Amino acid sequence: MFRKKSVFIFHPKLERLYFVIFFVFLILTIAMSVQWIPTVRWSQTWTRWIVAFVFFNSLHTMLTWIGIFLLPELRAWAKTQLSSRRIPIISILFVGIFLAVTQMVSQFSSTGTEVNTYLSPMTPYLSIMLLILAAMHNVGQTKGMSMLYNAGLRSRLGADEVPAAVDCERRERWFFNVLVGAVFLGLFCREVSDEYADYIPVQATTYLAAIAAIAFIAIILNSMKYPKVSESNKTLFSFTSVFHVLLTISPASFVFQRALHGVEYVFLAQKMAARSKISWKASAVAAAVVLMFVAVATKVANIYYMKTGASTAIGFDITAIVVLGLWVEYAHYYIDSIMFRMTDEDARRFVGPLLKNTAQPT
Repeated sequence: MFRKKSVFIFHPKLERLYFVIFFVFLILTIAMSVQWIPTVRWSQTWTRWIVAFVFFNSLHTMLTWIGIFLLPELRAWAKTQLSSRRIPIISILFVGIFLAVTQMVSQFSSTGTEVNTYLSPMTPYLSIMLLILAAMHNVGQTKGMSMLYNAGLRSRLGADEVPAAVDCERRERWFFNVLVGAVFLGLFCREVSDEYADYIPVQATTYLAAIAAIAFIAIILNSMKYPKVSESNKTLFSFTSVFHVLLTISPASFVFQRALHGVEYVFLAQKMAARSKISWKASAVAAAVVLMFVAVATKVANIYYMKTGASTAIGFDITAIVVLGLWVEYAHYYIDSIMFRMTDEDARRFVGPLLKNTAQPT
């Protein structure tokens, strides 16, 4: 299946491994959803440990910042943002995220119970902001990688095939927009269903899951129409959107989607680092090690804090570390959304070459 392909979004060997991981996760999700085996839930501490440190979920949130600090291409991109019209938006959003996560931690400290929802510890406005960012980021990453397949295939098209490719991509973007809307609203309804039961239809989550399923099927069928799609794994990749569809109805799907998300980001980061002009001097290696240590420390503190409610560990107050970790996680949602937006001239100029498909099967 892979030997005949010429367009890859990861290194070919990593892409093979990625799809093996995806199918294992899918089989486990189905088995858990029909209760053939005990299900996993995000509320389980051991589940969080595995997702964070085996499947790179803790590392991937810091990779955005590591890349900006270390890769010259991403530093150049970041400098363009510091002088752009986005500065007011970025400033307001980052302050809002800080207020939201600070209130989350404060509420948790006062109640002493684990927080498993977006809305219970925070005011609705801040909660909705974080929920929108999370939905857009998770579905957006799937959409963005699907667009990478498009870019790789487009370079191989004849002039007569370009119009069909443009039409397919336009439809695909629209279907993904429907999917992210359904996922956001489905998660929102699930979170507020108890508090606002009089205003939300009982079957609202089911209806939104059905809309997400229709968008998912449309994404798959549309991918099959992309010219020369057989030269890539684009159609196979389209099936990974199933985890977004199942988010509101399967606890296991939420766990496996986060695990797969971390794997995708790390594999993509490997590709970007391999194509970067970075010089791995001692200072760069030291900076990478320090930032990865911060990523691990904040995730460990977060899991420990949410499980035990203790604000001190080994004699230190970890509240600030927990807030930092949550801020890094939510802030990278927005940074990624503009850094990988290839419709933006600066992103195409500085980030685009790091994502360009040049890998061939080995």
